[in-house]
This record gives sequence, structure tokens and C-alpha cells, in this order.
Amino acid sequence: MKFCVECGRSESNLIDGMCPGCFVHKTKILSFPKEINIQVCKDCGARKRKNSWIRDDQNMIRNNIIENMVLKKGKLVDLTFEKVKGDRYKTRYRVNFLLEHRGIKFEKEKQVEIRIKYLLCDECSRKRSGYYEAIVQIRGNIPERWEEEIREARVGKVKTGFDLYFSSLSDAREAAKKLVKKYGAEHKESKKLHTVKDGKRIYKFTILLRF
Repeated sequence: MKFCVECGRSESNLIDGMCPGCFVHKTKILSFPKEINIQVCKDCGARKRKNSWIRDDQNMIRNNIIENMVLKKGKLVDLTFEKVKGDRYKTRYRVNFLLEHRGIKFEKEKQVEIRIKYLLCDECSRKRSGYYEAIVQIRGNIPERWEEEIREARVGKVKTGFDLYFSSLSDAREAAKKLVKKYGAEHKESKKLHTVKDGKRIYKFTILLRF
């Protein structure tokens, strides 16, 4: 029979000589802040992580909890959390960590206040200002209902067809790829120097699709 060095309780599964209860209370298992600040785009819902914006809407709270925890011992098996009180700007959560150390699983509970600051991400800021990085030109024998394939673009009608303005080149290329795949079209991409900022050349791109 084994006994806990702290409480004297008989226990078959000891962790560093202690029963799971004493181990949780006596050992610095994990470091976790009392408050987490998150920056969220008020237009698209993306959150800022370091110097970039990511979209993880369904797992935003969970991911922030994991990113801010520092395990001193063991490993994280799972975690659950529930809202205690709050609103869309400031919410207190009760977090239950399921941890494992030396093959033995145990739980640790913490509380955290998550504060959300709403602002505009770089892409949405460009959209609101009317800035565009790429134009997709729709020309030729344009198929019907082609616009159903288009997202995230400002559409302008011209004499020879349509011009689609995208705030990011990746979105423009993705839209062009969908149209070419579904309807077939001649595809040509070009770029033109727009400006130089902090020594970096900034280009604007044109993607021509001729049906």
C-alpha cells in the first residue's frame, strides 16, 4: 500500500509521492493569466494573433486559452470552459483543464476574464476605404449567372464586360480559378507598379478572363 506524503491517504496512484488531490493543490502545475485581451475584426470576425489575422470563429476562446497557458508539468489532454458572466466585450469563464502527468490524469480549474476589443483587420480596412490589390476583368461571351461564383468583390460594369475589384490578390486568383474551372476562359495575369512604401514595391494586379 502506498501513502501520500502530504495527507497520509492510502493511494495506489501517486504523483511525485502525492495523491492526485494533494498534487494539484501543492504543485505549480500550470501558469495561466487572470485576464486575456483579444483583438477581433468587427466586420469579418478574424482575430489578431501576433502580427497576422486568423479566422477561427468557432474555436476562438478555446485557442486563446491554450495559447496563453504554460504547463510546468505534464501535458494537456483536454479542456472545457463555461461562461460565468459577461457580455460581448468582457466575459468571465470557468476553465477546467484535464491534465496528465506520469500516466495519471487529473483536473485543474481556473477562472479567466476575456476582454474583446473590436477594430478593423487590414483587409476589411482596405475594403472600407475602397482600396484594391487586384482587378479581375470579365470579357467576351460572358456566361449567365457567373456572379454567383463571386465573393468579397466590388463589381463595376464597363462597356466590354465587368471589372471585379478585390482587396487581396489571393481572393482575386481564387475567384478567377473558380470561373475558369466552371465556364472555361482564356486567362492572363499582369501587374503594374503602384507605389513604393518603406523600400518595398507595391503592385496592382490585373487578371483578364476572356470567355
